[in-house]
Amino acid sequence: MQCLRPVEMEQYVLDDPSCHKQQTAEHIVTCPRCLSLYQEHLEEQSHWSQELFANALPDSLPPK
Repeated sequence: MQCLRPVEMEQYVLDDPSCHKQQTAEHIVTCPRCLSLYQEHLEEQSHWSQELFANALPDSLPPK
């Protein structure tokens, strides 16, 4: 399998059903470049998830 392009890795991380999950997973664990790209995408997804779906409302909202 060839290394994944960033857009392919994003599709894999976002669980796009068109990705070949098993084959991709096997490649990622054996390829340092793709493993690094995978980790970067996971960190980015985690960051945006925390930013977009914070557990608490911001203090700037007026009370009811």
